[in-house]
Order: sequence, then C-alpha cells, then structure tokens
Amino acid sequence: MAGGEVDVTKRLDALQARKLLSRILRDREGAVTFWAHALKQMKERDLTAPDVVNTIRCGMVGEGELVNGTWRYRVETDRMGVVVTFLDELEAVVVTAWRKEARGE
Repeated sequence: MAGGEVDVTKRLDALQARKLLSRILRDREGAVTFWAHALKQMKERDLTAPDVVNTIRCGMVGEGELVNGTWRYRVETDRMGVVVTFLDELEAVVVTAWRKEARGE
C-alpha cells in the first residue's frame, strides 16, 4: 500500500483490507455498493445499508479468501457479518450480509 496504491487483484492481509475499507468510507469519492445477492440477503434478514456500512466501519476484518477469481474479506461484529470484495481502491462491494444469532436466547 505504499504511495496509496493498492492492487486489489492480489490478496491483502487483514490490516491492509481494514485500511482500504476505512479509506473508502472516509473518501468523498469512495463507494460501498451491493451485489444483487447481498441486497436479497439483507432484505430477507431485515438488514439495512446503514447496518452493513456500520459493520464494515466497526467490524474485525478477516484474512482474504479467493472465491470465483476475486479476493473476499469477511468483516464481523458480535451481531453481524459482511463479506466484501474490492473493485478498485475506491469501491468496496458487499457480496453478502447476515445477522448473527443472539447468544443465550
């Protein structure tokens, strides 16, 4: 990530992915978009776009996993999980999202 350039076609470690997500959320030109699958899952699970963005903002980022030719990163809080991929340095795409089962219920 030297010089601010990130090659999103290569695996990022969890810290690099966290920094890139934070920059995308902070940058006026940055965008978080949603695949149709994610929107469907969100609707079925009663999740909103702000729920997902807050999970991305506050969650712990896991190591990248190569799926169907794209590197995907799981971002999780105690209550929700999101999987994102990057189209470029300015756009993160939500692949899917879910609500975790409450503990003790």
